[in-house]
Amino acid sequence: MIGFNRQNANILLACFFIFFNQFSQYWVTGAADLDQSEQLLFSQHWSLGYGAQPPLYTYIVNTIFFFTGESLLALMILKAFLLSALMLVVSGIATQLRFTSVQHFVAVASFVFIPQFVWESQRDLSHSPMVALLSASLVYVLVAIKNHTSRKLFVAVGLLAALILLTKYSAVLVLISLLLSSLLIKEYRKKIYHTPNLFIALAVFTIIILPHGIWMLSNTEVASGSLYKLKIDGYSPWTGLVDSVIALIAFLTPLWIFALIILDFRGIRRTVATFTTDHKFLMTNLIVSLLVVFVFVLLSGTQEIKDRWYQPLMVTFPLFLALFAKDFSTKGVKVYIGLVLLFMGLISFALPARTILADSLDKYSRPNFPLIDLGKRINEDASKTVILVDDRLIGGNLVLSSNGRIIIAPENIHLESTTHVNSALVVCKSEKCSDHGISKLLTHFNLNLDEQTLLVYQSPYRYSDKETYRLYVYTAVNEI
Repeated sequence: MIGFNRQNANILLACFFIFFNQFSQYWVTGAADLDQSEQLLFSQHWSLGYGAQPPLYTYIVNTIFFFTGESLLALMILKAFLLSALMLVVSGIATQLRFTSVQHFVAVASFVFIPQFVWESQRDLSHSPMVALLSASLVYVLVAIKNHTSRKLFVAVGLLAALILLTKYSAVLVLISLLLSSLLIKEYRKKIYHTPNLFIALAVFTIIILPHGIWMLSNTEVASGSLYKLKIDGYSPWTGLVDSVIALIAFLTPLWIFALIILDFRGIRRTVATFTTDHKFLMTNLIVSLLVVFVFVLLSGTQEIKDRWYQPLMVTFPLFLALFAKDFSTKGVKVYIGLVLLFMGLISFALPARTILADSLDKYSRPNFPLIDLGKRINEDASKTVILVDDRLIGGNLVLSSNGRIIIAPENIHLESTTHVNSALVVCKSEKCSDHGISKLLTHFNLNLDEQTLLVYQSPYRYSDKETYRLYVYTAVNEI
């Protein structure tokens, strides 16, 4: 009973930490960041595809907005829910693996030492945290199948595998890793692949993925729009391999450093010797995941490896780390607990403080941009039903106060293929709208910028007496 209460306390603390951070950031700025802005732009339409990312996250956002209207707070609550659900799933895996109280604590609390989860995901990321949640959920189901086969669990496998691909295209690496890992472990191979229930999983997967798959085949240029970020041409594949290792180290830092405090080095051989089948699966999946990334980099020539790639691939690393943790009574674990609480406090302070203390730090971030205030003023003055913007950050924040106007940025232009525009308001970050994005939009809609209509909207940065943010607004018309 003591262990049960302690585990519940761990989860409650983690969820409070996550929700508090979302509410504090909303209270400080009230403006959408990059990924949030993109979702606000996409939320203006339902579509089988939304460009360089699959549609599932946007479907969830659109469903929520159906009840709440366009709302940044709703987006942030969704983020808090996803990250909290991830902690619950990790806790569930720990329970399946029959972790001790200290192992359970380490498995959940160690996420505070992974910047991609504790900082980047809480700050702005959308698709990466969700695919991490789904990946952890799939691991949970695979472990459950090994322990007690059920048709419902195979339905869950097909469902989760499809949802993973509908969340992020690069998550195909996750599915490949889990496929290979389960094939390499005899007990998993027997329970998963030597049963007709596997066809249930394949059928569910196919049915769910098929509509978007058909859309992808018809919109390959749109769906592959982010491939340029990989910088595939012009570099040695070995450069990409080095970058992938550096990204991995960045992803696991400072976790691997603080983990040295709690690892029972003397008992590592004894622990490995007592590994259960599930423990071996956990270890195998981590090794295979790294090999899959390295092979992909070498074969594709990818150069631009981001540490967020490892979010779904390494989501079970804290669980594996916990297998080698010392007992609660040891000094190292007590120090680890103190560091966890210290980092939680620092993160909860730093997330809003980076905006509030921008002048003192002389470092400004996107939450300092007064986009909500400027967006309200522009929308109040606007007489056009269509607004073109050269930046998704500006566009997403304009959606929050659009009053039904259509906001079009380069990122969502493919969703407006049937929109006929005779005239539009054009909002730019630079005078004369020299940005390439605006040129693309004007050409697409056959519009010409009327430089005589220039209006300049400006406002001080939030929490700043030093910096001023300006937006340049023009009218564009079709002269044919």
